[in-house]
Amino acid sequence: EWLMQSLPEWLMQGELSSVLVNLRAVVAICFCIQWLVYAVHGCPFRSEKYYDLTGSCTFALAVMYSFLQDFDNLSNWRACFLSAAVLGWCSRLGMFLFARIQRDGHDRRMDKIKANRLVFLAAWNMQGTWCLTAGLPAYVVNSLKPFSGAKLELSVLDFLGVSLWLFGWLLEIVADRQKFAFRNDPANKDRFISTGLWAWSRHPNYFGEMTLWLGLSLVAFTSLEGYGTITRCSVIASPVFTTGLLSFLSGLPLLEKYADKKWGEDPAYLAYKRSTPLLIPLPPKLAPSSKDD
Repeated sequence: EWLMQSLPEWLMQGELSSVLVNLRAVVAICFCIQWLVYAVHGCPFRSEKYYDLTGSCTFALAVMYSFLQDFDNLSNWRACFLSAAVLGWCSRLGMFLFARIQRDGHDRRMDKIKANRLVFLAAWNMQGTWCLTAGLPAYVVNSLKPFSGAKLELSVLDFLGVSLWLFGWLLEIVADRQKFAFRNDPANKDRFISTGLWAWSRHPNYFGEMTLWLGLSLVAFTSLEGYGTITRCSVIASPVFTTGLLSFLSGLPLLEKYADKKWGEDPAYLAYKRSTPLLIPLPPKLAPSSKDD
């Protein structure tokens, strides 16, 4: 209750207030789990070991709670699909990221910020915001019954949304596996990856991430037919926030800066960077072989 009361008055007016009231437990889950793990492990040990795993578990708990609070969701195929899609995505990503930090021992994103307790806490709060905002398509649909008279059969927008989600999820899985295998090969130490999907895009996994949330938001938008514009458009915040987060804050800028610093004088990397799109995959015009620094 206190968390909802702390929201701005304008945010709690009109149609959006009913959505937020239905989601108040989800809001608490998304942030309280971050604060708990930060307080128990992150802050005392200055450790990000469980950061990504905590985010994945938060998604899972929030979506399961929102789905199970109303057993009528079992008869709503869109609610079932959205919940299963988020669970499948976060389970796979959580295990992958935990395996990666077990291998690497640290997360470069956190190296500079974890020494400052407040800045490190801000990173955990940002993760809570991401868990809440990105999962809105599932949370909102699970929390609101289909509008009376709304069509439950598969629509063109549903088909497009499911297709985008499947494409994005598979793209992310394949890209992550290719890079993980590349990094695990001792022969590739201090080299950059430019093969497989990484010959089509410098960050194909991020493009997949953005695409899958766009797909889920389209399915949710269709499910909310009959509700007002604010409620229906609230689910669009998911791909918008995810795209902004990866494009301007925690994703592309950090990785591009790291790559430029590490391989900025490598002719093969410079050729790869010139010929390979930053994000949207396109057929490679040139596939330079990676080489040591």
